[in-house]
This record gives sequence, C-alpha cells and structure tokens, in this order.
Amino acid sequence: MNGDPVGLLSRFGEPKKAYDLFIRNGLSATAADAALPEARLLTEIGFYERADSVLARLKPPPSRRDLIGYWRARLNFLSGRHEIALEYLQADCPDLIAFHREMLQFETLLALGKNDSAVAVAGDLLDRTPPPPLNIRIQEALL
Repeated sequence: MNGDPVGLLSRFGEPKKAYDLFIRNGLSATAADAALPEARLLTEIGFYERADSVLARLKPPPSRRDLIGYWRARLNFLSGRHEIALEYLQADCPDLIAFHREMLQFETLLALGKNDSAVAVAGDLLDRTPPPPLNIRIQEALL
C-alpha cells in the first residue's frame, strides 16, 4: 500500500473510504495477498468480527501463524467474544509479542470475571517489569 489510493486514504484517517475503494477495486480476501490489508482495514473501521472472519480463511505461513493468532485474539476481545479470545491466547507465541499476549490475556480474564486467574497473570507481568504506563494500568486493575 505504498502510495496507492487505498493506502493513502487509510494513512490519512479515512479507513472507511479506503475499505470502500478496496472493495470497489475488486480486491477481497479471496486472494491471499489481499486478506491482510482487508483485515487491517476492517479492524481500523471497527468491524472486528468481519476482520476475524477474513483472518480465519487465511492460511498463514508458520512464521506468521503466531502473529495472526494474536491478532485474532485481539479482534475477538474487542468484539466482546472473550471466551474465543482466551482460546487463541493459550497458544505459544514468540518472545516478540509474549508480553502483549499476556497483557491481553490479563484483560480478557478480567472481562470474564476470572479474577484469580487474572491476578496470577498480572503477577507474572509485573515480575517482567513492564513499561511504566502498562505497569500502572495493571496495578490499577488489581485494585
């Protein structure tokens, strides 16, 4: 999306117009290379369940499977489907996103009312010395 109209619209705060143009141009998740941009645009405009549906049809290479799983967990969390999000969060993930995955797991467990489990995850997160804004957010949630 370097310099193309869809990318430019999205980059300049018009994700809905970008998605409309994306569809009008005949791009869709039927093409593997169009699935990630479509899911990203759907996420930007708040259509989390549709974005998850696009990602569900995707057959990612092993090197991206963990990132797609995290993305799907986040989409399900945002759409209020916390149990499904928790299922995606059970998978292992690379160190690159491990902290973020555990943070999302903490938030999901809180949303489900599984406070004891959330406290256990929070303890692990705080032991890792998260960045100050997240540290405060975790501690406030524990109050």
